[in-house]
Amino acid sequence: MSQTTIIREMTPSEYPLLEKFLYHSIFLPPGAELPHRGIIFEPEIHIYIKGFGGKDDCGLVAEQDGKVVGAAWTRIIPGYGHIDNYTPELAISILPEHRGRGIGTMLMKRLFELLRERGYHRMSLSVQKDNPAVRFYKRLGCVITGRKTDHANHEDYIMMKELGVSIRPWQVNDAPDLVAVINNKKVQDNLRDGIPYPYTENDANTYINTALSAEKETRYAFAITYNGEVIGSIVASRKDNIHRLTAELGYFIAEQYWGKGITTEAVRQICNLIFEKTDIVRIFAEPYACNHASCRVLEKAGFRFEGLLRQNAIKNGEIVDMKMYAILKPPSIRKLSTEDVAPAMELIWKVFSEFEAPDYSNEGIKEFRAFIQPSHVSDKMKKDEFLLWGAFEHEKIVGVIAIKPPLHIALLFVDKRFHRRGIARKLLETVMNNEMIVHGHAYITVNSSPYAVEIYRCLGFEPTDTEQTVNGLRFIPMKRKFVTK
Repeated sequence: MSQTTIIREMTPSEYPLLEKFLYHSIFLPPGAELPHRGIIFEPEIHIYIKGFGGKDDCGLVAEQDGKVVGAAWTRIIPGYGHIDNYTPELAISILPEHRGRGIGTMLMKRLFELLRERGYHRMSLSVQKDNPAVRFYKRLGCVITGRKTDHANHEDYIMMKELGVSIRPWQVNDAPDLVAVINNKKVQDNLRDGIPYPYTENDANTYINTALSAEKETRYAFAITYNGEVIGSIVASRKDNIHRLTAELGYFIAEQYWGKGITTEAVRQICNLIFEKTDIVRIFAEPYACNHASCRVLEKAGFRFEGLLRQNAIKNGEIVDMKMYAILKPPSIRKLSTEDVAPAMELIWKVFSEFEAPDYSNEGIKEFRAFIQPSHVSDKMKKDEFLLWGAFEHEKIVGVIAIKPPLHIALLFVDKRFHRRGIARKLLETVMNNEMIVHGHAYITVNSSPYAVEIYRCLGFEPTDTEQTVNGLRFIPMKRKFVTK
């Protein structure tokens, strides 16, 4: 009878168990003698457990019948698999008598989720080149980085695992994963015709080879991965003639990942990549009108509904409507200097006066006006008490975000003419992708005006308290957790 395995976070009372698990994590080639127990206290090894429990430490255990039989933990340390000061390094160990039963896979997959919940974007590890565990790590999406270790014989690989949602070029060995995703009638019912069903590995190989051989400036095809596993496809195809600066978007993911925000994130990533790397200025998509989930994906990714295409397609023998959604290339983002402060504050005052001032008393309006005085803001920037970024369209500022350390949005405003263009999201993403700023933080906070609450909700924020008023300024405290969207 198989035993039930429980994967849970490690408790402080279990930290001493790491000595045993660290010892059992040591790789022994066939025929090698067991090392002495004291080896784990050698400085370059003991660093993996010494003083475990700090703010960057993360640990899980596998429990069976009340006994801990496996552990996986990460730390940011100058260890064998160190990449940088923002990437945690992995150690994992299963007691010998419990190996080969899938416990390691269970630990790793839950650890990926936990690290993402804590705001980490990747994880690293070191493994000896002749250790069979290399195949185990590869199956879980870890890749060899090509970095060298400090070992004189360079006997280890440094591997890295990207966490959360990402898009990457297709690889020839992705065919089985593509078959598993698309060989589903529910998935195909939302796509255009012409895709074989059942879908075979030969079909997948043909698609992948076509994607890899396509002209680089006309078709941008990527696999969607989640914690390193291929779970879907996304492609943007450039149109021609007078529409050559426009691309059409299409995508799908495996059914078990629907409704988790994964597709939305993949759409954002491909749009960002195309707008940053090509001359394309408009990306559009035409989902079936009945596919409400796909329409919602596009809306959450910043696309705007442009119109209903009536009786525009025949699918499964029925004439159906489609919807037209599009997103335009956003303004460029850069960090502001003190020379940019005056026009930035002028923009903020203009937007505030039209949209937010009606919710405030005269006291609140005066308080806000004083808060955004250019001299006041410049002084705070010089003292590193404010960090500002701006969105620029043809060198004119059209959006501003100000961050008050450690990680609080003090200001976020976008010119009225550029509303619903995804600029606020782009400014926020610029901050959240800056690891120097967000490292070690689980949340980003904001005191939202009543007018902006729903805007911040769309950006992933949730209220943490009821409305408050200070010096005439009304606000609702909100925060956003660093998790996969």
